Amino acid sequence: MKDLNLNQDAASIVKEYCKKSNLVTILVVFVVLAVILGYIFTLHFSSSLILIYLLLAIGAIYYKAYHRNQLRFQLKTILYEYCDPEKQMAVFQAVRPHIFGQYLKRELDLDRIQCLVVMERFTEVEEELKKIQEKKLSSASKIFYYNLYSNLYFHQGNAEGIEELKRKIRELEQKRKNKRVSQQLAPTALLLMNTHLAHLEGDIDTEKRNLERILRDASYPFQKVKFHYELGMLEVKLSDNSEAKRNLQYVVDHGKAMVQAQKAEQILSML
Repeated sequence: MKDLNLNQDAASIVKEYCKKSNLVTILVVFVVLAVILGYIFTLHFSSSLILIYLLLAIGAIYYKAYHRNQLRFQLKTILYEYCDPEKQMAVFQAVRPHIFGQYLKRELDLDRIQCLVVMERFTEVEEELKKIQEKKLSSASKIFYYNLYSNLYFHQGNAEGIEELKRKIRELEQKRKNKRVSQQLAPTALLLMNTHLAHLEGDIDTEKRNLERILRDASYPFQKVKFHYELGMLEVKLSDNSEAKRNLQYVVDHGKAMVQAQKAEQILSML
Protein backbone atom coordinates (compact mmCIF):
# COMPACT_ATOMS: atom_id res chain seq x y z
CA MET A 1 0.00 0.00 0.00
CA LYS A 2 2.96 2.34 0.38
CA ASP A 3 3.20 2.90 -3.37
CA LEU A 4 -0.49 3.43 -3.90
CA ASN A 5 -1.44 3.03 -7.55
CA LEU A 6 -4.11 5.61 -8.24
CA ASN A 7 -4.58 4.22 -11.73
CA GLN A 8 -6.35 1.26 -10.14
CA ASP A 9 -10.08 1.48 -9.55
CA ALA A 10 -11.47 1.63 -6.01
CA ALA A 11 -12.25 -2.10 -5.92
CA SER A 12 -8.64 -3.02 -6.80
CA ILE A 13 -7.22 -0.71 -4.13
CA VAL A 14 -9.58 -2.22 -1.56
CA LYS A 15 -8.67 -5.76 -2.65
CA GLU A 16 -5.02 -4.98 -1.96
CA TYR A 17 -5.93 -3.46 1.41
CA CYS A 18 -7.99 -6.51 2.44
CA LYS A 19 -5.27 -8.94 1.33
CA LYS A 20 -2.69 -7.29 3.57
CA SER A 21 -5.13 -6.96 6.45
CA ASN A 22 -6.16 -10.63 6.21
CA LEU A 23 -2.54 -11.83 6.19
CA VAL A 24 -1.92 -10.00 9.45
CA THR A 25 -5.16 -11.41 10.91
CA ILE A 26 -4.03 -14.97 10.10
CA LEU A 27 -0.65 -14.27 11.71
CA VAL A 28 -2.26 -12.89 14.86
CA VAL A 29 -4.70 -15.83 15.13
CA PHE A 30 -1.78 -18.26 14.72
CA VAL A 31 0.20 -16.54 17.52
CA VAL A 32 -2.78 -16.45 19.88
CA LEU A 33 -3.57 -20.15 19.25
CA ALA A 34 0.09 -21.04 19.80
CA VAL A 35 0.00 -19.12 23.08
CA ILE A 36 -3.17 -20.95 24.24
CA LEU A 37 -1.79 -24.37 23.31
CA GLY A 38 1.56 -23.57 24.89
CA TYR A 39 -0.18 -22.51 28.07
CA ILE A 40 -2.27 -25.72 28.20
CA PHE A 41 0.76 -28.00 27.69
CA THR A 42 2.99 -26.20 30.22
CA LEU A 43 0.36 -25.44 32.86
CA HIS A 44 1.24 -28.53 34.86
CA PHE A 45 4.95 -27.82 34.64
CA SER A 46 5.42 -24.09 35.22
CA SER A 47 2.76 -21.58 36.23
CA SER A 48 5.39 -18.81 35.95
CA LEU A 49 5.00 -18.99 32.13
CA ILE A 50 1.42 -17.72 32.34
CA LEU A 51 2.51 -14.06 32.30
CA ILE A 52 4.78 -14.62 29.30
CA TYR A 53 1.98 -16.26 27.31
CA LEU A 54 -0.44 -13.50 28.30
CA LEU A 55 1.99 -10.80 27.16
CA LEU A 56 2.53 -12.59 23.84
CA ALA A 57 -1.23 -12.73 23.20
CA ILE A 58 -1.72 -9.06 24.12
CA GLY A 59 1.24 -8.09 21.92
CA ALA A 60 -0.20 -9.94 18.92
CA ILE A 61 -3.62 -8.30 19.32
CA TYR A 62 -2.01 -4.87 19.76
CA TYR A 63 0.04 -5.39 16.59
CA LYS A 64 -3.14 -6.25 14.69
CA ALA A 65 -4.78 -2.99 15.83
CA TYR A 66 -1.64 -0.99 14.97
CA HIS A 67 -1.37 -2.56 11.51
CA ARG A 68 -5.07 -1.96 10.84
CA ASN A 69 -4.68 1.75 11.66
CA GLN A 70 -1.56 1.99 9.48
CA LEU A 71 -3.44 0.51 6.52
CA ARG A 72 -6.36 2.87 7.12
CA PHE A 73 -4.01 5.85 7.15
CA GLN A 74 -2.42 4.66 3.90
CA LEU A 75 -5.87 4.53 2.32
CA LYS A 76 -6.45 8.13 3.42
CA THR A 77 -3.46 9.34 1.39
CA ILE A 78 -5.71 9.38 -1.69
CA LEU A 79 -7.20 12.60 -0.27
CA TYR A 80 -4.44 13.73 2.10
CA GLU A 81 -1.52 13.45 -0.33
CA TYR A 82 -3.06 13.13 -3.82
CA CYS A 83 -6.00 15.54 -3.39
CA ASP A 84 -8.61 13.24 -4.93
CA PRO A 85 -11.66 13.29 -2.60
CA GLU A 86 -13.99 11.59 -5.09
CA LYS A 87 -11.75 8.55 -5.48
CA GLN A 88 -11.18 8.57 -1.72
CA MET A 89 -14.95 8.37 -1.20
CA ALA A 90 -15.24 5.44 -3.60
CA VAL A 91 -12.47 3.55 -1.78
CA PHE A 92 -14.03 4.16 1.64
CA GLN A 93 -17.42 2.95 0.42
CA ALA A 94 -15.85 -0.16 -1.13
CA VAL A 95 -13.78 -1.05 1.95
CA ARG A 96 -16.52 -0.50 4.58
CA PRO A 97 -18.22 -3.95 4.14
CA HIS A 98 -14.84 -5.59 4.82
CA ILE A 99 -14.33 -3.74 8.13
CA PHE A 100 -15.16 -5.56 11.36
CA GLY A 101 -16.04 -3.58 14.48
CA GLN A 102 -18.31 -0.58 14.86
CA TYR A 103 -15.51 1.63 16.23
CA LEU A 104 -13.48 1.46 13.02
CA LYS A 105 -16.62 1.83 10.88
CA ARG A 106 -17.49 5.06 12.71
CA GLU A 107 -13.94 6.35 12.12
CA LEU A 108 -14.23 5.47 8.45
CA ASP A 109 -17.59 7.24 8.22
CA LEU A 110 -16.03 10.44 9.59
CA ASP A 111 -13.25 10.16 6.99
CA ARG A 112 -15.90 9.77 4.30
CA ILE A 113 -17.79 12.87 5.51
CA GLN A 114 -14.53 14.82 5.36
CA CYS A 115 -14.38 14.01 1.64
CA LEU A 116 -17.90 15.40 1.23
CA VAL A 117 -16.85 18.60 3.02
CA VAL A 118 -13.86 19.03 0.70
CA MET A 119 -16.17 18.45 -2.30
CA GLU A 120 -18.59 21.03 -0.82
CA ARG A 121 -21.53 18.61 -0.94
CA PHE A 122 -23.09 20.01 2.21
CA THR A 123 -26.57 18.51 1.86
CA GLU A 124 -24.96 15.07 2.06
CA VAL A 125 -22.63 16.26 4.85
CA GLU A 126 -25.65 17.14 6.99
CA GLU A 127 -27.42 13.85 6.25
CA GLU A 128 -24.33 11.77 7.09
CA LEU A 129 -23.41 13.68 10.25
CA LYS A 130 -26.91 13.05 11.66
CA LYS A 131 -26.27 9.29 11.37
CA ILE A 132 -23.17 9.44 13.60
CA GLN A 133 -23.75 8.57 17.28
CA GLU A 134 -21.71 11.25 19.02
CA LYS A 135 -21.64 9.58 22.45
CA LYS A 136 -19.93 6.49 20.99
CA LEU A 137 -17.00 8.44 19.56
CA SER A 138 -13.59 8.65 21.22
CA SER A 139 -12.40 12.07 22.46
CA ALA A 140 -10.19 12.59 19.40
CA SER A 141 -12.99 11.52 17.05
CA LYS A 142 -15.41 13.93 18.76
CA ILE A 143 -13.06 16.81 17.92
CA PHE A 144 -13.01 15.65 14.29
CA TYR A 145 -16.84 15.34 14.36
CA TYR A 146 -17.22 18.89 15.75
CA ASN A 147 -14.80 20.14 13.11
CA LEU A 148 -16.93 18.66 10.34
CA TYR A 149 -20.05 20.22 11.88
CA SER A 150 -18.29 23.59 12.03
CA ASN A 151 -17.71 23.44 8.27
CA LEU A 152 -21.42 22.67 7.79
CA TYR A 153 -22.56 25.49 10.10
CA PHE A 154 -20.14 27.87 8.36
CA HIS A 155 -21.73 26.99 5.03
CA GLN A 156 -25.19 27.53 6.55
CA GLY A 157 -24.20 30.82 8.24
CA ASN A 158 -25.01 29.36 11.67
CA ALA A 159 -22.78 31.28 14.13
CA GLU A 160 -24.74 30.03 17.16
CA GLY A 161 -24.13 26.45 16.13
CA ILE A 162 -20.37 27.09 15.93
CA GLU A 163 -20.38 28.72 19.39
CA GLU A 164 -22.09 25.59 20.77
CA LEU A 165 -19.39 23.41 19.21
CA LYS A 166 -16.71 25.55 20.88
CA ARG A 167 -18.44 25.04 24.23
CA LYS A 168 -18.46 21.27 23.71
CA ILE A 169 -14.75 21.22 22.91
CA ARG A 170 -13.92 23.19 26.07
CA GLU A 171 -16.03 20.77 28.12
CA LEU A 172 -14.19 17.87 26.52
CA GLU A 173 -10.83 19.45 27.38
CA GLN A 174 -11.85 19.70 31.03
CA LYS A 175 -13.30 16.19 31.28
CA ARG A 176 -10.56 14.36 29.42
CA LYS A 177 -7.05 15.03 30.63
CA ASN A 178 -5.71 13.94 27.27
CA LYS A 179 -2.56 15.70 26.05
CA ARG A 180 -3.28 15.05 22.37
CA VAL A 181 -6.78 16.52 22.74
CA SER A 182 -5.82 19.52 24.91
CA GLN A 183 -2.50 20.44 23.28
CA GLN A 184 -3.07 19.63 19.60
CA LEU A 185 -6.56 18.71 18.41
CA ALA A 186 -8.69 21.12 20.45
CA PRO A 187 -6.62 24.29 19.74
CA THR A 188 -6.56 23.50 16.01
CA ALA A 189 -10.34 22.93 15.94
CA LEU A 190 -11.02 26.09 17.96
CA LEU A 191 -8.81 28.14 15.61
CA LEU A 192 -10.80 26.92 12.61
CA MET A 193 -14.10 27.67 14.36
CA ASN A 194 -12.92 31.16 15.31
CA THR A 195 -11.97 31.70 11.65
CA HIS A 196 -15.47 30.65 10.58
CA LEU A 197 -17.00 33.01 13.16
CA ALA A 198 -14.77 35.90 12.08
CA HIS A 199 -15.99 35.46 8.49
CA LEU A 200 -19.64 35.33 9.54
CA GLU A 201 -19.20 38.42 11.75
CA GLY A 202 -17.35 40.36 9.03
CA ASP A 203 -14.09 40.55 11.03
CA ILE A 204 -11.80 40.39 7.98
CA ASP A 205 -8.56 41.12 9.85
CA THR A 206 -9.05 38.23 12.28
CA GLU A 207 -10.15 35.89 9.50
CA LYS A 208 -7.07 36.70 7.41
CA ARG A 209 -4.70 36.37 10.37
CA ASN A 210 -6.23 33.02 11.36
CA LEU A 211 -6.13 31.64 7.81
CA GLU A 212 -2.43 32.55 7.52
CA ARG A 213 -1.75 30.77 10.81
CA ILE A 214 -3.74 27.69 9.73
CA LEU A 215 -1.76 27.59 6.49
CA ARG A 216 1.55 27.72 8.37
CA ASP A 217 0.47 24.74 10.48
CA ALA A 218 -1.15 22.72 7.66
CA SER A 219 0.52 19.31 7.25
CA TYR A 220 -1.18 17.78 4.22
CA PRO A 221 -1.42 18.97 0.59
CA PHE A 222 -5.24 18.90 0.54
CA GLN A 223 -5.36 21.18 3.63
CA LYS A 224 -2.95 23.63 2.02
CA VAL A 225 -5.05 23.70 -1.15
CA LYS A 226 -8.27 24.27 0.78
CA PHE A 227 -6.92 27.13 2.89
CA HIS A 228 -4.94 28.77 0.07
CA TYR A 229 -8.29 28.89 -1.73
CA GLU A 230 -10.09 30.45 1.24
CA LEU A 231 -7.30 33.00 1.73
CA GLY A 232 -7.28 33.77 -1.99
CA MET A 233 -11.03 34.36 -1.97
CA LEU A 234 -10.70 36.69 1.01
CA GLU A 235 -8.00 38.66 -0.85
CA VAL A 236 -10.29 38.93 -3.89
CA LYS A 237 -12.85 40.47 -1.53
CA LEU A 238 -10.18 42.90 -0.27
CA SER A 239 -9.21 43.76 -3.90
CA ASP A 240 -5.68 42.55 -3.20
CA ASN A 241 -5.40 40.97 -6.64
CA SER A 242 -1.67 40.32 -6.48
CA GLU A 243 -1.90 38.13 -3.36
CA ALA A 244 -5.18 36.63 -4.54
CA LYS A 245 -3.52 35.49 -7.79
CA ARG A 246 -0.60 33.98 -5.89
CA ASN A 247 -2.84 31.95 -3.57
CA LEU A 248 -5.30 30.89 -6.25
CA GLN A 249 -2.49 29.86 -8.60
CA TYR A 250 -1.21 27.59 -5.82
CA VAL A 251 -4.66 25.97 -5.72
CA VAL A 252 -4.67 25.44 -9.50
CA ASP A 253 -1.14 24.00 -9.46
CA HIS A 254 -1.64 21.63 -6.52
CA GLY A 255 -5.40 21.03 -6.23
CA LYS A 256 -5.54 18.27 -8.86
CA ALA A 257 -9.04 16.72 -8.59
CA MET A 258 -10.34 19.09 -5.90
CA VAL A 259 -13.32 21.31 -6.76
CA GLN A 260 -11.41 24.31 -5.36
CA ALA A 261 -8.87 23.98 -8.21
CA GLN A 262 -11.63 24.30 -10.82
CA LYS A 263 -13.13 27.31 -9.06
CA ALA A 264 -9.72 28.99 -8.64
CA GLU A 265 -9.04 28.61 -12.37
CA GLN A 266 -12.30 30.35 -13.22
CA ILE A 267 -11.64 33.21 -10.80
CA LEU A 268 -8.07 33.69 -12.06
CA SER A 269 -9.38 34.12 -15.60
CA MET A 270 -11.46 37.08 -14.37
CA LEU A 271 -8.73 38.86 -12.37
